[in-house]
Amino acid sequence: MGRDSDFQKPITGSITAVSQTIDLTSPNQSTSIIQLAGTWAGTLVVEGSNDNSTYYIIPALESSASNLPITGMTANGVYVAQTNGYQYIRLRSSLWTSGTGTVTVYGSDAASLISTISVIRGGSDGTIVGNALDRLKVIDGLRNGGVHGSLTLTTGGTTYEAKVGGSRLANRKSLTITALDDMFWGYDNTVTTSSGTPLYKNQQIIFAIDPDSTFQVWLVASANSKVARIAESL
Repeated sequence: MGRDSDFQKPITGSITAVSQTIDLTSPNQSTSIIQLAGTWAGTLVVEGSNDNSTYYIIPALESSASNLPITGMTANGVYVAQTNGYQYIRLRSSLWTSGTGTVTVYGSDAASLISTISVIRGGSDGTIVGNALDRLKVIDGLRNGGVHGSLTLTTGGTTYEAKVGGSRLANRKSLTITALDDMFWGYDNTVTTSSGTPLYKNQQIIFAIDPDSTFQVWLVASANSKVARIAESL
């Protein structure tokens, strides 16, 4: 892919001690493909600068493993660094214990690699709950249980909101109604036995709810003392 001129000549070198550097600067270089080999123990970092004085670490992608961006290379393999925009680029041994690391670098002036990790945040404090690389965690499913109990439709012809206790569960994500007797349901308190949808004995209906809404379901029966089981979940 691309033209032969898109790639620079290979840069080779070796690292044997801490603070050694290999100059990777090459005209129009936007992407550096770094291959590490040999027997060694230490940490190598890619760094960039525009004044050849103050250098900053450039994250690299470990293309042979997790493909996650890292700031330090500690094992043999192939790494990819986005190096466009820097006038000076180098590889430096920030830590070194032993051995000789062999370095081969190719630079490309074609389109640079861009690595992004999308995160999903949840809760009022913005806690990260997942990202695109670790199989996004489901944040719109049920997470924190809920409440359940019986609701008695005491008086025939009177509407009752389907809820447990005195008020709806705040931010509920689902509502389950199980009829222990015949009854009817609707979306507001004007529902009647004539206008409502039948829910017969031992039938069950489940509603998926926007937790930020004020969604309601109302029940009405044709006779006194009819019972439904209600579950509200978060």
